[in-house]
Amino acid sequence: MRYSWDGCQLDIIRESVAEFFGASEFFPDYDPKLIWDRRHRLEPDFLTSDDRLRLSIHSWLLRTPGLNILIDTCVGNNKKRPSIAQWDQAEFSYLEGLDKVGCSIEDVDIVMCTHLHVDHVGWNTRLHNGRWVPTFPNARYLFGREEYAYFLSQNRSKPASRGAFDDSVLPIVTAGKADFIESGYTLDRGVVVQQMPGHTPGHCVIRLEQDGLRAVLSGDVVHHPMQIWHPDWTSVACWDPIQASRSRIQLLDLCAETNAMLLPAHFCSPHGVRITKHRNRFDFRWD
Repeated sequence: MRYSWDGCQLDIIRESVAEFFGASEFFPDYDPKLIWDRRHRLEPDFLTSDDRLRLSIHSWLLRTPGLNILIDTCVGNNKKRPSIAQWDQAEFSYLEGLDKVGCSIEDVDIVMCTHLHVDHVGWNTRLHNGRWVPTFPNARYLFGREEYAYFLSQNRSKPASRGAFDDSVLPIVTAGKADFIESGYTLDRGVVVQQMPGHTPGHCVIRLEQDGLRAVLSGDVVHHPMQIWHPDWTSVACWDPIQASRSRIQLLDLCAETNAMLLPAHFCSPHGVRITKHRNRFDFRWD
């Protein structure tokens, strides 16, 4: 999947697609009766007949005239993740996906993590001679300052982010490759970070602004298309469910008002949607 505009190119780098969770397991407020008349729009690519969520784990590679920016880095290889079998000591062909779109690990200039959950930081590092080293040797890694401080605090009492903070975040800081940023930070001309907390304390989205707002790379503000219909359905992975819902409504309003493409971190193909709003109800169409 590739999007292009005004000299910029956006590619999806897919790591895996699977039914990781049951709908009611992941969304405690899930009610199948409330989507019954629309579930045909979700099956089978986003929701199975037995109510399991089909999710994609992927990165976005944004190439501007001056920079190669990799946004979120999935689960990674050789990482101990016993709580999710598909991720534990996994061997994904993720780097081959980068090669297929003509980008080597040396070509990446910036790695931007929308937040520091386990499935968004994994390829920050790779195992080399028994040590976790930065995967992208020429890149600066950008972490939200508030986000990093929160996970650092959590990591003092137990391994944060299912152990990912220790093997996929701290080695970047130790290597001197991390920069800590605030909301409003500009990655490149027309590529702006905006904080939308709730899923995590410092969760960020990336606004692509060229002759107006073109797209928003939204991380986990929205996990699944059914949350567009029901933005109050917040996941069990959210730090503050009420704030997560508020940020989701803020994001959906923004996309509806500007016709910006919404590009979440876990939507399966075709990945990008346009948001519409009628009265207080949101809907979507595939882009």
